[in-house]
Amino acid sequence: METSSRLFDAATGATAAAAAAVPGLSARPVAAAAASQAYARAVAASSVPAKRTPSPPLSSFSPKQCPQAREAPAPSPTDDPLQQTEAVLAKVLDLEELDVNMYRGYNPEVPKWGRVYGGTTISQALASACRTVDPRFIVHSLHAYFLRPGDDDLPIIYYVERLRNGSSFASRRVTALQKGAAIFAMMASFQTEEGGLEHQRPMPEVPPPESIKSLMDTYRDMLQDPRFSRRVKAGLERSISMPFPMDLRRCVPESLEQRLQKNPPVQRSWMRVQGQLGNSLMLHQCALAYMSDWSLLETTLLPHGLHGWIQPNPDNYLQMASIDHSMWFHHAFRADEWLLHDMESFAASNGRGLAHGRFYTRDGKLIVTTAQEGLIRVRSLKKDAAAKAAKARANAAATAAAAAAAAASASLAADSAAASASAASSDSAGPATSPTRKGTDDPTTSAASKIASPASFSPVVQQSAVEGEGAAATAGAGAPAGQHKQQQLLSRL
Repeated sequence: METSSRLFDAATGATAAAAAAVPGLSARPVAAAAASQAYARAVAASSVPAKRTPSPPLSSFSPKQCPQAREAPAPSPTDDPLQQTEAVLAKVLDLEELDVNMYRGYNPEVPKWGRVYGGTTISQALASACRTVDPRFIVHSLHAYFLRPGDDDLPIIYYVERLRNGSSFASRRVTALQKGAAIFAMMASFQTEEGGLEHQRPMPEVPPPESIKSLMDTYRDMLQDPRFSRRVKAGLERSISMPFPMDLRRCVPESLEQRLQKNPPVQRSWMRVQGQLGNSLMLHQCALAYMSDWSLLETTLLPHGLHGWIQPNPDNYLQMASIDHSMWFHHAFRADEWLLHDMESFAASNGRGLAHGRFYTRDGKLIVTTAQEGLIRVRSLKKDAAAKAAKARANAAATAAAAAAAAASASLAADSAAASASAASSDSAGPATSPTRKGTDDPTTSAASKIASPASFSPVVQQSAVEGEGAAATAGAGAPAGQHKQQQLLSRL
């Protein structure tokens, strides 16, 4: 596939060059056809797995460096040794180049919950876009939409469209595909570095990360809580036993009990990548894109005293999913050092919640702003079961009605065929027995035969036996005159 597609690109380029050389001939249709063919190849690649081939690391695409690491992140005494896996996130961002502008990403060997984690798709899409820009450009914003749930057992194909390459800005559009269908779309804008006016919102006061329980320790406490279901606990056990890409520590609200009360729509968490990354700024930006999707939407639940895994009413459950996600990058940073994500929600309505966030370095520098809207539906198990049963009954009734209609149609077709056959037989036998058509025009037709015929039961003409006999008598009286007139006409001919 790679050889044929590159030949296609070469032929398309030659055609475009020829079109540009001819006055009045536009190369736009050729470029549009090339883009369409490239997207078709991406769709095909998302349906057919291929052997993985090595590709250059992301750090080789940009000379821009992030600040030097102050020191290697030291694990806290309560951290599980399994969590100190340096290469987990590197596997997420290690994309396979299938063709020009086309990449394949794989889900890391981390706990799976039945669908792709949104941060995986965001970070891999950004890594794909970064591989197509000039090294002078650094991403300054991205805006993404989650179109369909992704299957975490399958790889994801990323197709990049190079929309614009300017002197100061460059634009890219990325589409993520699985099984031939788009599951995610993202626009990203890149800019060359330049100076300008600066201001920022100050960082809030929070306790240091070393004084807060790690996410894995919180999960261990949750395993002892009877309010969590077996399904949730099974997922927590998988999370604890497997390498996890990041270290996260919640400081506001401080405890699960506080989260189950109605709180202001504000939460704050320290987070960093497990292990150390290199010095490429692009690599750290993609790593933070991975972490930015974690718990941002949960901020919208705090004013309602709800938790994604625990409900006050056991009959209820929450349906949550990211709809869109945006990021704005302000300054260089390191994702393997502690960053504070200060999150708040301004509104929730129509089954959706909106949350905003700000990432600060430990010394109070605002480096990234985030925003996300997501689905937050409170569902009822009883209502869902009743709706499912009603839908099943409706489907069964529709199936029965369709079967009855098919049977009636078949019966009607059989009756019509029989009637046609009978009519054909009557037409073929009629001229040999009588020159006149047997029916109401036949003077010899009796009232009894009229009553027995189907036409006598027509809703338009319904004659009684007496009316039929009268009509027959009238026809019989006029028969000699009619025959005499026919003989006169024949003699003239």
